[in-house]
This record gives sequence, structure tokens and C-alpha cells, in this order.
Amino acid sequence: MPDLDDQPRLAALHDLAVLDTPPEPVFDAIAALAAQVCEVPIALISLVDVARQWFKANMGLPGVSQTPREVAFCHHAIAQAALLEVPDAQADPRFRDNPLVTGRPDIRFYAGAPIEVAGGHRIGTVCVIDRQPRQLTDVQRTVLAGLARIASLALADRRSSQDAAAALAQSEARYRAIVEDQSELISVADPDGTLRFVNAAYARHFDMTPQRMVGRNLLDFVDDADRAAVAAHLASLRQSGAAAGGINRMRSAAAAARWVSWVNRPLLGAGGAVQAIQSVGRDITEQHQAQEAWRAALAERETLLKEVYHRVKNNLQMVQSLLSLQQRASTNPLAQHALQESARRVRAMALVHEKLYQTSNLRTVSLRDYTADLLRQIDEATGATRQGVALQAAVPDLACQLDGAIPYGLIVTELVTNAMEHAFAGGRAGRLQVTLELQGEVPVLSVFDDGPGLPADFDIDKAPSMGLQLASALAAQLGGRLQARSAQGAQFSAALPRLVAAAPAAVSPPPAA
Repeated sequence: MPDLDDQPRLAALHDLAVLDTPPEPVFDAIAALAAQVCEVPIALISLVDVARQWFKANMGLPGVSQTPREVAFCHHAIAQAALLEVPDAQADPRFRDNPLVTGRPDIRFYAGAPIEVAGGHRIGTVCVIDRQPRQLTDVQRTVLAGLARIASLALADRRSSQDAAAALAQSEARYRAIVEDQSELISVADPDGTLRFVNAAYARHFDMTPQRMVGRNLLDFVDDADRAAVAAHLASLRQSGAAAGGINRMRSAAAAARWVSWVNRPLLGAGGAVQAIQSVGRDITEQHQAQEAWRAALAERETLLKEVYHRVKNNLQMVQSLLSLQQRASTNPLAQHALQESARRVRAMALVHEKLYQTSNLRTVSLRDYTADLLRQIDEATGATRQGVALQAAVPDLACQLDGAIPYGLIVTELVTNAMEHAFAGGRAGRLQVTLELQGEVPVLSVFDDGPGLPADFDIDKAPSMGLQLASALAAQLGGRLQARSAQGAQFSAALPRLVAAAPAAVSPPPAA
């Protein structure tokens, strides 16, 4: 059992409702960035539970989803606010006898930045692992801490979305209970509207007795604003002889108008003439008010989601700016290159959130617009147009959800910048084409350049580039496999069956009747 000091932390972790959930693109991307920036083979987002550490994202430990808490390095990392770094686990008395050190995965180096959520609780880490002793640079430590803050924001955003859906569900349940409790209002009237019979519920609706209502015209109880429309409706019933429905406001002299939904059925005589009109009505005033409340709640939810997307985008831009500043301050060309690539990937993720909060549709982004904006950003960053490289796109206007747009954007970013570095090295001009086409119902992504092509012994499965490895992993996440070939240049392609999944159905407002 956890000690008393650990119970509030565990409560905060369990309240996120994230343990044992499937992989999600944003967390996988954070782990991939951590591995890239720190130049390590293993990166994890680890959440420390009662007796285990569970991995929300896992780069480099295939088939492993959790380890016992008692041997977890992250158990030590969450005990402090600062990043925990273990340069050589074999030389550290805390870890030299740890089975994760003496056996697989043969940990030698570990660094973990705590993920802190609301209330100051440290629930886990963004951590990196190597199988040989080493130390992080100051830049890498700063970036790892920044990625832990992004993970915290992503977890809060995920929980907020779940809470919003549960508010909506409770509202719908309350509305249905209101509707089911209503009693029908039943009446029979002459063709001209003179009431012959009303039941007790009908009379109570107008604070009258049935005896006082019989003999009066039903138009006397219709709100002035709707009287002409109801008179026209009665005329239509007399002419057609067919049942019809309607909604209008009803009122008595002493009561406020109330909304009533009607089903009106003409009663026909032997010759087919309308002899009477039978009406069954239902007071839907509360339902009408619930509709207005539902619309207000939905507008509030959309405002909240836009604010969340805006804040995530702003935080990602802060990380991007931090990486750019560190890049300019660094004198190490390798570090500069790694920071530049990381900033570019963060920028691609930030662009998705920017698109979401700028559109009226908070569930999907347009792949056509997103791709065009990505290429403009890459053009600005690499100077492609100034070099004479034409970046072109042929992408249909497909709607894509957040969990597909982020890996798609990272794949495009990696493949296009890879082409700029290799196909157009040395200032060479040319053309680069990004194409997305549907083959059947499966989107197929292709990035082609007219450069010198790939080496004869090139094997995409053995690509040394972290960028191509990341692109391959993200393609697999979308259900595809990245392939490469030389064809008057280089072409990378992948079928992505999970890219354009069916969007969740929008929550419908309560029916009007």
C-alpha cells in the first residue's frame, strides 16, 4: 500500500484516467523528440502507479509496457523537483544491483524529468536511457524538462476533453428524464377549432377546468404570435384530411406562453369529409429551454477547447523558441543540427493545434491546408525557394483528426527536410512534390524529388537517420510501412489506412418535439 504522503499523488494520477490506455500520437511524438534531442536509443513517458511504472509512450523497448515500481529509476526521479541524471548506473550505489542494470535492458545511463500536474504532484517522468555511461549537455537537460511540461499539458488537455463529454452526457440524461415525465394533452375539436373535449392534463396546462374550456375555440389559447400560423394549419388539415404535426406557443389569459408539440389527426365521416380534429400535445417548454441550455453548453465547450488548443500551441511555440535560442547559442554543429530538427518537429505539432483553434470545426483539420502551411514553414526555414527548389503539393481536402494529423505532419516534415539535406545539397535546384491520393479508401502519401536518387545499397529498414527512423515509426502508427525507391530521383511513400479515420459523431441537440 502507498504511504500517506504518496496517496494524494496517486489520486492525482488516477484522476487523469490515462493508465492502461492505448498509445496516442502526441505522447509518442514527445518520446521520439526526447530520444532525438538526447541522442539515446530509449525514451519513455513513465507514470508511477502504486506498485508499477507504466509506459504511456515507449521508444526503444518494444513489447515492454511496465516494470515493478521497486526497481524503477523513475520512482527515484519523482522524489525531487529537478531532473534526475545517473551518468553510470553501475557506479551508483542506488542502482548498481538493480535487475534492470545487471540484466536487460542493461541500463547504464538514465535521465528523467518529472511530470508535474495540478496541485504540484509529480506523477511520472519523461526519461531517456542509454546502454553506455554518458552525460547530458545543458541544452539537452533544458529540452528534456520542457518536454515534461508539454506532457503535463497534454495530459490535462486529454482529461479536459473527457470531462466535457461527461457534462454533455449528464445534460442529455436530465433532458430525457424531463421529457418522459410529461403528460399528453388530448383534445377533440370541430373542424373550425371549437373544442368538444379536453382531458384533465390539457385543462391543468391552462390552469382551467375542462368544463370551462369546452365550447371555446382552441385559437383562444394560442399565443398571438402563432395564431395566424395555427389557423392556416387547421385549414390545411380540413383540406388534406391527413395527419400532421406542429409546434406553437399556447397561453391562457393569466399564464405565460408555453411551447407545445402537437400531432393533429382529422377524423373523417362516411363521405370522407372532416368531422372533427383530434389532437395529442406535449408540453415541451422545459425541452425548449434545455435546447437553449445545450446550445449554450456546447458553445462554452467549444470556447474551452479552443482555449486549450491555443495554450498547447503557445507552449509548443515556447519550446520551439527555446530550442532556437539554444541552437543560436551553441557552437557545436551537431548540437545545432539536432536542435534545429527538434524545433522543426515541435513547429509541425504546434501548427495542428493552431489550425484547430482557428477553425469552427474543433474535431478535424484539412490535410490540404495543413500540408500547404507545413511546406511554407519548411520553405522559410530552409530557403528552398531562394535556392531554386520548388516545393509542390497535390493533397485533397480530406478531414483528419488530431491523432492522425500530428504523425502525418511529422512524416511530411521529416521526408521533405531529408530531401532538402540530401537531394538538393550544395545549392542544387530542382523540384520536390508531396502527393496524397486515395487508392480505394486508403490514403497513400508520396514525397518525390528529382535529385540524384538513392544509393544502390540504400535500405529504408537500416536507415541511420533518426528522421527516417521516426518517419518509419509514425507511418507504422498510421497502419502503413514507409518504402523508398529511386525513379529519376528519390521517392518515399506509404499507405496510411488509419490517417483519415471516421470522425466521432457530433452530439445532437435535443429534438424539438
